[in-house]
Amino acid sequence: MSEYFGGWMQSIAGSALICSAAITLTPNGKVKSVLKLVCGLLLITAMLTPIINSRAPAMSMSISQYRSRAQELTGQAQKNSNELSRTIIEDELEAYILDKARDSGEAPESVKPEMCWSSEGYWYPQSVTIVGEGMSAAAKKSLENLIEAELGVPAERQYWSGYEN
Repeated sequence: MSEYFGGWMQSIAGSALICSAAITLTPNGKVKSVLKLVCGLLLITAMLTPIINSRAPAMSMSISQYRSRAQELTGQAQKNSNELSRTIIEDELEAYILDKARDSGEAPESVKPEMCWSSEGYWYPQSVTIVGEGMSAAAKKSLENLIEAELGVPAERQYWSGYEN
């Protein structure tokens, strides 16, 4: 497509150069006036070549292909942005839960929140997997209640690995 536009610009520039030289070399009078008219028509024809030329459909097809590719890239960028947001939110939730657990003095080995995409267009925690052992029943219950109250993840979607019920 850039070759097509390059050729088009060269034809305009070449026509303008030839017209300019012819007008400059022609003496004043009726001949010069007619030459200016002819040169004007030549330049207009050179500028309208893409519309007149049979390659115009190819140009519109190329533009359509570029538009399609741009939409594809935009969609991919949006998907990447959403995935990055999900990852950031998961990391922040993990840090938040571990921080709250450490405040009680007993922290699990790891926390893995699972995110879900809402119909309103944002990520929210669907479930949480807590791995480790050694937390007292009271500390576990306290953390379980905190996750439910603060993050909206009910106890039935909190999966505790390595802990006895």
